[in-house]
Amino acid sequence: TALAKIEVRVYNLSGMTTGRSATFAVAAPSFPDSVIAITGVGSRPDAFCYDSIDDRVFVACYSDSSLAVIDGVSNYRTGSVDVGGFSSSLLWDPSNNCVYAASETRNTVTVINAATLAILDTIAVGSKPIAMCWNRTANKIYVANNRDSSVTIIDASTNQVAATVAVGPSPV
Repeated sequence: TALAKIEVRVYNLSGMTTGRSATFAVAAPSFPDSVIAITGVGSRPDAFCYDSIDDRVFVACYSDSSLAVIDGVSNYRTGSVDVGGFSSSLLWDPSNNCVYAASETRNTVTVINAATLAILDTIAVGSKPIAMCWNRTANKIYVANNRDSSVTIIDASTNQVAATVAVGPSPV
């Protein structure tokens, strides 16, 4: 066994955020880390999320205004979804198996059925939505609207805006 920490670096248009875990014990792996596949996705991949129900990875291709869909078994691109605006934030909600894609230029969040890739809804939010998170307990999606210093709260069971809350300047 060995002691380890996990560090995650997330890059977006606003810069980089780093998160670190506490120290924990791990068994030494029986194989070295290695690249198992390289898959083309589109122009300027900016965000991604993993759908563990359908074993898919969704990648926001900022300049293409689309999401690339990668099969988690084959590691090949198997589809795409046109979301019609520059997406820089993605979120997967396992409670409804939907992917939420925030469009900075349209000030919307597009809701996509992760199994069928059908667009279910387009929700108007604040100006320049650039980050999202899901609250499992309340089943709410929180959208940081960078340009108008607000957070839009979406009820994930109805895909309706529950509230918009003013916050400090330029939330990320």
